[in-house]
Amino acid sequence: MSWAKTDYLYVLLSAKKEVAGLRMAIIEGRINGSSYEGECACLVGTMANVANCKYNELPNLKPNADRPAERLFLAIRKGDKPETNPVSKIVLEWTDEFLKLIND
Repeated sequence: MSWAKTDYLYVLLSAKKEVAGLRMAIIEGRINGSSYEGECACLVGTMANVANCKYNELPNLKPNADRPAERLFLAIRKGDKPETNPVSKIVLEWTDEFLKLIND
């Protein structure tokens, strides 16, 4: 397993309630991997948007631009969807794997 996937799964585990909202943001192209804030934000920023708080207020998840999952999200821009961006596609697959694991 890659460092990015391991880190991504850790992020999802740290904010389980926000995973469904993150999944929708990936599908709808509402990710901007280069920004913690805004309607379209990076991984932690999107999790915060779903939780309706600031990116640095998530209780179990702190921003870290050097974390492998955030570095991976740099390849996703506003409007990128799984059909148009290979990174969006892979993180959607990882998200679905995670959801299946926690729901089984």
